[in-house]
Amino acid sequence: MALGVHNEHHLDSQNDPPYQQDLVVNNVFLLLSEKANPTAECPHRDGFFPAGTDDCGMYIVCHAGVALLEHCPAGLVFNFEKDVCDWPINVPQCNKPRALESFVCPATQNTEDGFIRKYRYGRSCKEFIACQEEQPRLLSCDGGLYFDEKTESCVDSELVADCDA
Repeated sequence: MALGVHNEHHLDSQNDPPYQQDLVVNNVFLLLSEKANPTAECPHRDGFFPAGTDDCGMYIVCHAGVALLEHCPAGLVFNFEKDVCDWPINVPQCNKPRALESFVCPATQNTEDGFIRKYRYGRSCKEFIACQEEQPRLLSCDGGLYFDEKTESCVDSELVADCDA
């Protein structure tokens, strides 16, 4: 088995998963025809399963009956229909991820479709929350950049003060 990690950040579509972890097996037909063969750690020998906590960003990956506890990146939850870490809006049975549970996107006067407001995430220099249609998404600035609340954008780190690196 090889685990491939794909990291994509899209604010333009609420249906594109920003992070994906694929289970790749050489003989898919053999995998589908196998019996469950549960182990003490896994309900099936291979697959993705709930972690048994109220944190929707945690999940279990089983391979050959061995379980590995995984965590989605901050701000994302695990989507068991797609087997990927996904935006919370695409996983309605789950509440907000822990990183966003105390944040509520402020109501906006702008009715323009797709309008996005951005807010600093706590005292973080790099992380910020993007609100689109009152749905929060936790994002991060690239290396060397910090989030500037005035411009609602990532700028050179030397231009931003009063935050925790």
